[in-house]
Amino acid sequence: MKNPEDKLDISNFSPKEGVTDADIAAKISFEGVVGDIANLATMLIEETELLKDMKVKEVGERYEEKMKLIRRLEIQNNFISKNPAVIQDKKPEDIEDFIRVGGMIDQIVRENFNEVLKAKEVNQRVVEAVSQELAKHEVRATGYKNDGTEGNGVTRKGKEAPFVAVNETI
Repeated sequence: MKNPEDKLDISNFSPKEGVTDADIAAKISFEGVVGDIANLATMLIEETELLKDMKVKEVGERYEEKMKLIRRLEIQNNFISKNPAVIQDKKPEDIEDFIRVGGMIDQIVRENFNEVLKAKEVNQRVVEAVSQELAKHEVRATGYKNDGTEGNGVTRKGKEAPFVAVNETI
């Protein structure tokens, strides 16, 4: 299988830039599309494993690379949809590989999506737990105002509230 990177990069193309089908046709190959799908599948499997291990930072570090690959696949898919002749001359076994890889990616995307949801849920629970813990350190102050009337019970932080810094989000 050819490396899709052998072709010029089409992942940054956008309709606003006036890129024509001829521009894309010059850079697309059937093998490259199948390779891109396989690369995305591999990337999503690895990301799913990272999410299972709650290695969110590592997932974030791979985001741009994944999005670039997804953009390239979207462009290629749109082009093939408009120009089915690109794949009509391929051998039946090549078409079967294309369909098989496409079917695999659907399952992989579902598994990845489920892990993203789980990671978000864990993140939300952590934020809620920290918020609840910090709320325990608030003090309800009552007393008298400067004019001698009773205070209104202003809530303020106690002296021993723990310092919290959050530097990761999902």
